[in-house]
Amino acid sequence: MSSSGEPSNILRRHQSQTTVPDEHTRLLRRHNSNTLSRTVPITPHLYHQSLSSLSQNSYLRNKDNEESTHTSDSTEIVSNQAPRDHIDILEEQPLERPILRQTSSFNSTGSDNNTDKGKNGFILIIIYGLINTIMCVPCLYGYASVIFNHDVFQQDINALSKLVLFSSLVHMACFSISSSLPFSIGQVQDAGLIFLSAMANTIANAMLEDGKDRQAIVSTTIVLLGLATSTLGLILVLMGKFRLADLVSYLPLPVVGGYLAFIGYFCLEAGVALCINKSMMTIRDWSYLFEPRLLLLATPGILGGLLIMLLARYSTNDAALPMVMVGLPLAFYLAVFFIPDIGMERAREAGWLGQKSPPIPAQDVFGLIHFALVDWSLIKHILPTWAGMVFVVSFSSCLDVAAISMDMGEALDVNNELVTVGFSNCE
Repeated sequence: MSSSGEPSNILRRHQSQTTVPDEHTRLLRRHNSNTLSRTVPITPHLYHQSLSSLSQNSYLRNKDNEESTHTSDSTEIVSNQAPRDHIDILEEQPLERPILRQTSSFNSTGSDNNTDKGKNGFILIIIYGLINTIMCVPCLYGYASVIFNHDVFQQDINALSKLVLFSSLVHMACFSISSSLPFSIGQVQDAGLIFLSAMANTIANAMLEDGKDRQAIVSTTIVLLGLATSTLGLILVLMGKFRLADLVSYLPLPVVGGYLAFIGYFCLEAGVALCINKSMMTIRDWSYLFEPRLLLLATPGILGGLLIMLLARYSTNDAALPMVMVGLPLAFYLAVFFIPDIGMERAREAGWLGQKSPPIPAQDVFGLIHFALVDWSLIKHILPTWAGMVFVVSFSSCLDVAAISMDMGEALDVNNELVTVGFSNCE
């Protein structure tokens, strides 16, 4: 519209015909920081034009809006034309600055912003991937040590650790690809650790009693644990498909709370066992720490774990936790190489480093499996443990989805995400 002519005369003539509705005046006085910063008088035509724009965007809830009859075809009116309490419909002054803008210039700016966001997004993807690698790889090696903590597995622990890494890779890839959340990063969690470890120990003890050799024990354990996680994933997929996620809410909360508390204790026990290079299966095994040498070996690990726990709980800096996880081993090796009379061999002899073992090629990892040696009769021995794992993992998965939903501030389909978790476990 044009601001030429005599707007004051137009307003005087229009005063006798038009009464400004209170609701419309309130809507026109809404504040917008991107619009005018001083008093802007408007003409009746602009007034009607503004009402039409607001009505089209569902801001007007009053059914009696017959005054909105004129619209503009070539331009769009900036919503919320002026700051609150700085507009006077009946001000008799000409329009001091335009409040219309061309759509084309706005779209051009938006396109440039989208390009910049795309470049920044790619950089963030790389950074998050590196952080995820720093955090996950040490945890996965720890998970392998927890699952295969029986003495019979220690000779093959390097190959078993690589097998855990490979299975975790498949799990994480399937989760990230199939999840409905665009930012999803599939991390293997500790919810099923205690059950997998219990099943592995049950199989090992039963087969040792029957006089089976190590190769048969390792083959049976790998196959049956893989079968257990695959069937767990199938159950989760069926629960999600038939929308049965609410059934897990009937699991008593004290049971879940006790289980989660025991997971923390179980991980602490496994971590200390790794530090002192001893198998810790019962509470009586904590007596190892009464030996000064073993207590010295465990102290750095306990203090480092305490530091990481405090950072994870209280730090607001996203880089703090990955930097500490990188800094702890870096500080160790700096001490080994730069403190006099300390070297790799002496550190290994003192128990600070594991013993040397021959490297295992990745293709030889699957050579641990011999289906002819698998004892299928042990399925019935691990079935109760498997059932407990189904209930707890399904419940913890629902809790994870609920936590993400609360953090995002929007509802998520728990059943759909449960299908994603099940699918990633089936692979």
